Amino acid sequence: MNDFGVECAENCKFCQVISGEYDYSFIKKMTRGVLLANYSQTYYGRCFYIYEKHISDITEIEDIPLMEVEKEIKTVSKIIKKLFAADLINIASLGNHVQHLHWHIIPRYANDPNWGNPPWPHDKDILSKEEILHLTKKIEKAIDENNN
Repeated sequence: MNDFGVECAENCKFCQVISGEYDYSFIKKMTRGVLLANYSQTYYGRCFYIYEKHISDITEIEDIPLMEVEKEIKTVSKIIKKLFAADLINIASLGNHVQHLHWHIIPRYANDPNWGNPPWPHDKDILSKEEILHLTKKIEKAIDENNN
C-alpha cells in the first residue's frame, strides 16, 4: 500500500518511490502522484511526475484523475520555466524502461546540446547528492510559494 492508499505492483521501482521509499531526489508529494528530480540534469530542472497508481500508460487512467495530473504538470512546468529561465518545456510520457505511468518534465534552453531536437540522449551531467538536494529544495520552495 502506498502513500495514496493504493496497492503497489511487485518489483516496480516507481511503486517503491511512491510507497515512501523516497531517495534524495524526492521533491514533493502532489495530489495524484509524486515529483522527483532526474539525476541527469543535462536540462537543468528536469523532473519526473509519477502517477499514484501502477498503470502502464495513459489509456488506463480515468478522465478526472488525468485532468488533475495535467493541471499539476502544467503548474510545475510553469514554475520550472520561470525558476530556471527555460526557453521551452518538453513533456513526455513514454513507459519504455519503467512501465508505470509517469511524465518527464524537461526544461529546454536555446543553448542546450539538443536544441531543436528531442532531449535524448540525456545520460550526462549527473549531479552529486548535494547538488540534487539543493535543486529539489529550490523547486519545492517555488511550488510552495506558488500555492500560497
